[in-house]
Amino acid sequence: ALPFEWYNTPNIHHLTILDFKDICAEKKIKITREEYYMFGKWRYSPLTNPLANLFAVTGLFVIQRA
Repeated sequence: ALPFEWYNTPNIHHLTILDFKDICAEKKIKITREEYYMFGKWRYSPLTNPLANLFAVTGLFVIQRA
């Protein structure tokens, strides 16, 4: 209903980890490593990644052009 994509609006917005991953896929950006700050420490295990969108305070990504 809005004339802009969520990442291209004139307003400042926070985004979720899933939003970031979606934009990377759309722009053909490869994520080579991801870590999340959850429950007071940095986590990089693939087992914690599905929980990151709900519980991570910060996400850290290493990216490269696909």
